Amino acid sequence: MATGVPVKRTPEELRASIEANRVQLGTAVEKLRVEVARLTDWRAQLRQNEPQVLAWQDFNNDFGGINTVVGFGIFVLFLRREILGKQIVLTISDDACDPKQAVSVANQMAEKKVVLVAGHYCSGSSIPASKVYLEEGILEISPASTNPKYTDEGGWGTFRVCGRDDQQGEVAGK
Repeated sequence: MATGVPVKRTPEELRASIEANRVQLGTAVEKLRVEVARLTDWRAQLRQNEPQVLAWQDFNNDFGGINTVVGFGIFVLFLRREILGKQIVLTISDDACDPKQAVSVANQMAEKKVVLVAGHYCSGSSIPASKVYLEEGILEISPASTNPKYTDEGGWGTFRVCGRDDQQGEVAGK
């Protein structure tokens, strides 16, 4: 009613209304649970990228990239070139430690549906590229990016295998 007078409901009507709201809330929570499970299922993402999993390696001559490429190649061979029955294809590129080029490379890798990035080397290129990888759901592991902002601001899939600038002095002094 549009009269402005509060509608009187019986206790039974109130209970029925509360129960209907509870059922609607339960349905919404279940839909949310299913969607979160779908979005965080990395195995489904691997299946979605059949017939291969693409991995990218930053090849930067300034930092002895060939050694890392060989190391990553051995890692791929160790895994028998597959993960969960999907072939791993290694893609090599060079961002020249340039932030703009790093973002360009990151976008190219996203277009190729890469699921793992082993690189970038320079923090100055890793940080802007990590924004692309976060948006695209790509896991990134840097072997040499030491700026704390890289992992502090990088998101769920941003990792490093080296020390941070803000911890290296303390560790070296021990």
